[in-house]
Amino acid sequence: MTSDALNKEPAAVAIDGCPKYGIEFSFCSLVTDTAQYSAMIQSMKDAGFDESCAEYLYLDNRVQNQGDGYAGLNLLANHARGKYIVFCHQDVLAIDGPDRLREIVAGLSRQDPAWAVLGNAGLRGGARFMYLNEQASVCAGKSRRPPERIESLDENFILLRQDARLGFSNDLSGFHLYGTDLVSQASLRGLTAYVVDFRVEHLGKGKIDRAFHDACTQFEEKYARAFTPRTVNTTCTSLDLGTVDGEGRARRLAYFAPGGAEFVRPSKKAKKAIRSYISGNRIEMDGLQIRYPRNLPYSTYHELRKDLYERPMRQSLQDYLRPDTPVVELGAGFGVLSGVISRILDPSQRQVVVESDPQLLALCEQNVRCASPERDIRAVNAQIVYAAKASACAGDRAVARDRNAPSVPTTTLSQVLEETGMDCPYGLVCDIDGIEFDLIDRDVQGLEYCQTLILKLNPSAYYARGETAISFLHNLEAAGFTALASTGAVLVAARKPAG
Repeated sequence: MTSDALNKEPAAVAIDGCPKYGIEFSFCSLVTDTAQYSAMIQSMKDAGFDESCAEYLYLDNRVQNQGDGYAGLNLLANHARGKYIVFCHQDVLAIDGPDRLREIVAGLSRQDPAWAVLGNAGLRGGARFMYLNEQASVCAGKSRRPPERIESLDENFILLRQDARLGFSNDLSGFHLYGTDLVSQASLRGLTAYVVDFRVEHLGKGKIDRAFHDACTQFEEKYARAFTPRTVNTTCTSLDLGTVDGEGRARRLAYFAPGGAEFVRPSKKAKKAIRSYISGNRIEMDGLQIRYPRNLPYSTYHELRKDLYERPMRQSLQDYLRPDTPVVELGAGFGVLSGVISRILDPSQRQVVVESDPQLLALCEQNVRCASPERDIRAVNAQIVYAAKASACAGDRAVARDRNAPSVPTTTLSQVLEETGMDCPYGLVCDIDGIEFDLIDRDVQGLEYCQTLILKLNPSAYYARGETAISFLHNLEAAGFTALASTGAVLVAARKPAG
């Protein structure tokens, strides 16, 4: 057949250049809650993912499952017209918009043309990269993190290049680990996957149950046939690929054993007791001899020994706390951060410590004195409350309290400042189990002279009351602060310059 004849053949189409797509982004979701899904779509449209650049496809799983995270999302992808397919949970709210996503894609394409998949939360080895708001972390601040190549992705928001021709495994099923499966499929094809700083708010919470354990086992058995032995960490577990006898499976089985994940062997408890007796309930941290309660839970004691306890907060204090400004600390616990703060501050600066447990408050004072024996410290035994009674969403402290203990006085930031004579610019360090939402929203007077905020946020408490981390950050801006940085659940903010 001649070239001219080929061009005249009505059933043939000559391919020239890049594929043509019907739209830029196809959002694909599995729906069990209409209200959540509608809120997700509206938030995405408000952010700029409207009809000009995006389509929204879903499978209706409200009555019975029409498809799961593997077969269901493959079906949706087959119907997608977008250049980029976005697999998105129904309980996600937009923060960033399409321009930010285009910027990321363009930069990543220049950096690594072989990329195929990206998401906003993932792991590489033991390193976690979380660029979203969710139950235990917040991502805020103007600075943006660079893309990181990863081995697994969380499923809340995943973008797949349509031309990568990838799909989810046909021999896996369920609603777990399909993000890690997609990354593994890319690896087998010689393609790469990245976590990127694209921010959303994810309202959901993962569920670790027997179905999750079974999904992990099924996943490992599949990839035992494809990989040499290696470990891949996900946001909630570790998987042993290339083997079915790894440590990850043993740890997951222990989770369902009598005693569960909180079980501690008697030998470990005995070692803790011996070490605590010999040391006088002291442990070295950041160059300080920190004192801790005798009844400290083993998990917290383990974090202290491994230098993991409050690491994001400790690092934020080192990076952002001003030595020449007095500090108010709300929710001090047993005073690890109190000691770190005292070591950072100039000797002439005052330190106010507020804690609702009087026994822990005494330890706070001792840890402050350990760092700076002459420190001017005011210790206040009270609970921060902005309602008629203590918020039901307040979490447990690290040390169990006596249920029969007398009631604790309540106070507010404004009252603390008035009672301690703090009428000058100050820094605020805060860990009060979700009450920070009310503090920022209601205590304008108390925040008037605050210059630097270092807060441990509690998004799960916001969700329990029908609020979000997005609304918290809006309130923070309205109160006159700018978010500077965030690590995990720790947020750093500074007072905006006047004018």
